[in-house]
Amino acid sequence: PPPPSEDVTVCVVGHVDAGKSTLIGRLLHEAGVVSDKAIAKLQRDAEQAGKGSFAYAWVLDEGASERARGVTVDVARAHIRVGDHSVHVLDTPGHRDFVPAMISGAAQADAALLVANASPGEFEAGLSAQTREHIVLCRSLGIARCVALVNQLDKVGYDEATFVRITVALGEVLEASGFRPEAVQFVPCSAFHGVNISKPAPTELAWWQGPTVLAAIERLPPPARDVAAPARASVLDCAKTRLGAHTLHVAVAAGSLRSHDQLLLQPGGELVTIKALARG
Repeated sequence: PPPPSEDVTVCVVGHVDAGKSTLIGRLLHEAGVVSDKAIAKLQRDAEQAGKGSFAYAWVLDEGASERARGVTVDVARAHIRVGDHSVHVLDTPGHRDFVPAMISGAAQADAALLVANASPGEFEAGLSAQTREHIVLCRSLGIARCVALVNQLDKVGYDEATFVRITVALGEVLEASGFRPEAVQFVPCSAFHGVNISKPAPTELAWWQGPTVLAAIERLPPPARDVAAPARASVLDCAKTRLGAHTLHVAVAAGSLRSHDQLLLQPGGELVTIKALARG
């Protein structure tokens, strides 16, 4: 069998308007994945549309409907090279209308990047809605590690007490949902202002001695992958081409897949042959 992959797949979850897409856009820019020129163009486009604060969110929210509504509708994908491995980022919707898309993203992930809004009143509103639901769904889908980001701390003057209060409340929900405390890393940040994303912020966060967002992601260990086991994969989506062939979007749970392998499709018991493979 091929050697196990050292890559890590992370799903970005949390309540709508927590700043998930802005965070990932900023992270991709600071990691060098998105150029200064591309960001400048997005800023011009966002300002012309009367949505100047959405420039970084538009890095991944590329659809016209997503930009018009100001919310993520489908799972967006990006890749970041950190240290000696790659991180595959899945930006999932936070709106309650698109929970199935969030589940599709979480089902493919090894770890969760949970984003909470520190703005006055917003954290409590989110926790009673999608934040709690996303935490439960992530753990139910087998995710055991979580980087919990307390975002938009600029709205409360980067107040340490607010950060501590939110981490305590989130920690209780995470632990009650099955996340071990030692498998959760809390990080304060402000995605919109680029505070503690890839570089420490000694001015705004003088009280913080922990990692940046990028450093916390880099510390996520690649999961143990039993590539020698019999192949087992969950079907996430299916599409039929004009030629009648079927394309399956799967998450590999064990073993490995190669072209011309035969698989047993359950529950129908149909034997299928892999014609080609692609990683998306």
